[in-house]
Amino acid sequence: MGFFSFSNSFDIALNRPKKEVFEKFVHHVTTKGWLVQHAEPGNTLLLKTDITPFSWPISFTLNFISDTENSTILRVSAKAMHLDLGRSERIINEMINNIYW
Repeated sequence: MGFFSFSNSFDIALNRPKKEVFEKFVHHVTTKGWLVQHAEPGNTLLLKTDITPFSWPISFTLNFISDTENSTILRVSAKAMHLDLGRSERIINEMINNIYW
């Protein structure tokens, strides 16, 4: 029996400076208790969500790209051992909503 790996990639534009977005994401992830596997300050954040009774963790690679001085493109790559079915996008969107609203 083999392992399956499903991946998903998408971009999100944020009207915030890159440094602010990165710092807020790191703070949010650490307060949730998720595993930060690697952080390249201001550029890349690798993290893994928790296991829940209903789902396996998802590994995220978040790349923070400065579009302009006050605009950031968040390039997200997600990998999971199960079908994603849009879950990775919902997780990132919920993070953004929790951080900024």
